[in-house]
Amino acid sequence: MNSADFIDLCQHLSPTHISPESPTPEHRDTHPSVGPERASIWLDQARTNRVRLIPDLSAAALRIKQSKQLALWYALRAINVTGSGIVDKDIALTVLRDTYHYSTASLYDCLRKGEGIYWKVLCDRISIRGLRDVAAALDIGRINDRHFREITPGQFNTSLARKAQVYASIHHPAGIHGNPISRQTITTITGLSKSAQRRLEVAAHVNRVPQYAVHSFEVPAMIDGKVVEISGPHGIGREILKRQTTVPVKVEVYGKNKVYLVNKRLPNVYQSEQQAAAKGILSKLSKRLKVLIQREARKPIRRYYKSEKRLAKGLNATGQTEGYFKLPIWKRLVWGRQEWESVVCI
Repeated sequence: MNSADFIDLCQHLSPTHISPESPTPEHRDTHPSVGPERASIWLDQARTNRVRLIPDLSAAALRIKQSKQLALWYALRAINVTGSGIVDKDIALTVLRDTYHYSTASLYDCLRKGEGIYWKVLCDRISIRGLRDVAAALDIGRINDRHFREITPGQFNTSLARKAQVYASIHHPAGIHGNPISRQTITTITGLSKSAQRRLEVAAHVNRVPQYAVHSFEVPAMIDGKVVEISGPHGIGREILKRQTTVPVKVEVYGKNKVYLVNKRLPNVYQSEQQAAAKGILSKLSKRLKVLIQREARKPIRRYYKSEKRLAKGLNATGQTEGYFKLPIWKRLVWGRQEWESVVCI
């Protein structure tokens, strides 16, 4: 073998060698498996797909200061037109820069910080982690909210808008009764200060409904300044008609020179636009997360023995350092059988 043949063989066996059939990054759009028309359709659809935000994931990411990475994960899921969890890296970066207005520095910084948790960056593709994997990585044991917030890419195109929309997704929609929640509780859930909450509520148009404490009592019903009287029980005698009324509870607020009497305020109710999740999606996710927790912390193995003598014989044979206690009758699986639950002796 001469030197020229040896050089050709080394180039052929080199891992960086690109065969003529494999598409180069410059000509990937013209590759027969993708095609320029299909790539153009995917690119247009990725720019218009709506972004879906999930409340429990948003609260967990805000609490651990990972709202930027979660916002990018939301955007990548919207860009993933086929729903396969794999997006072309060039298409994703193009859409993120042009439609979502990411700068190159912040984009690569988020990709680096979220690597392994929200996605995995490959050579020419980005593999997006699934909903269950991200929820497990954020230490979410249960999905409590069955709603999500869906917005357009135009509402998700600045750093402030992305964080504001992530914050707005944790609140209930207007059509559902929401319990009053204080700003201190929101701080515990999200880790945001009160001033940051107000700033994000203005940016995301979160509706704040004030709540007041009231008490009710009965007063005589009056028409034209006259008390209304009705017949008594069984038509005997007359009695005054009563009606129920409510008035706000007053509290005293001490100023520098005098005392003010003001209405007692309760925590506010916050409302944002949300949609109901598809049938069973978030409930299935909650069940799968529950299964993951059960796998990590399994219950003690239950063994069955006919009598205490056989239990002692089994322990001597296996040599296991376990203790057992007999289950009550109402907890046994088979009536009349003695069942024992194992407890590891520490």
